[in-house]
Amino acid sequence: MSSELDVKTLHYGPVSKYFNKNLWIEHLEWYRANGYKVYSFNAEQWYTIDDVFSDIHEIFSFPGYFGRNWGAVDDCITDIDTGENGKVLVSIENFDIWYGEDANNAHIFLEVLATRTYRSLVHGRKFVNIIHSNNPKLNVRDVGAHSVYWNWAEWN
Repeated sequence: MSSELDVKTLHYGPVSKYFNKNLWIEHLEWYRANGYKVYSFNAEQWYTIDDVFSDIHEIFSFPGYFGRNWGAVDDCITDIDTGENGKVLVSIENFDIWYGEDANNAHIFLEVLATRTYRSLVHGRKFVNIIHSNNPKLNVRDVGAHSVYWNWAEWN
């Protein structure tokens, strides 16, 4: 696998989709092995927006004063631990399940992550976002003024 997986992924935009579960796992391992601080979410258990905010609060280790709304996520995400190398990967497994139930909030979360990607790149850091879908026909609205493409390995 290329040592430039992150660059190939970001080349197509701030969020990349995966369908092939084995490829998803292989790429998660690559990010870990290459010094990325990995934040993993599983959207299968997100039945309410409160479930989403609870996971975001816990997984990103947001402070106790976290306001449990998208503005607060946008504010607090700038202070998450980026590890030794300043490189972050956010992965959301079973994204299609949540998107099918609550496309508006799912899209807002991706927009917040995309904004963080752009802000990180300005400072020479990498903030990569990948979503896994069980549905090979998942069509996500544009995020961060970019289409959400399948990852480069499944796209070709």
